[in-house]
Amino acid sequence: MQKEKIKYIDEPMEDVEVITDFLPSPEKLAFSKETKNEADLNERELHMTQLLTKAFEKAAQLPEPDQIALANFILAELASDLCWKQVFDNSQDVLAQLAEEALAEYRAGRTLELDPDKL
Repeated sequence: MQKEKIKYIDEPMEDVEVITDFLPSPEKLAFSKETKNEADLNERELHMTQLLTKAFEKAAQLPEPDQIALANFILAELASDLCWKQVFDNSQDVLAQLAEEALAEYRAGRTLELDPDKL
């Protein structure tokens, strides 16, 4: 299914809230070569930093509404990642208990082998 193209028109917009740019420039987000040596970054980390810088440079060329949408998406994803990390960090004791129970049931012969063909 092909997405419908977005058509931009030059009309007044109502009820628009302009959010000032709160992110540092791509140059400030990127690691310099000096920082690479100081932080002892590996090549993958440096490559990802350069890739992120390129992504921010491209995003800066988008129309303002698209920049705002992209920024909101990125911030929501980062918040979601943090939330999941906290959930997993706080559930390690429960997961360890469940793993112990599963192993005890296996050792007691109360488990069945999983047959993918019977799922």
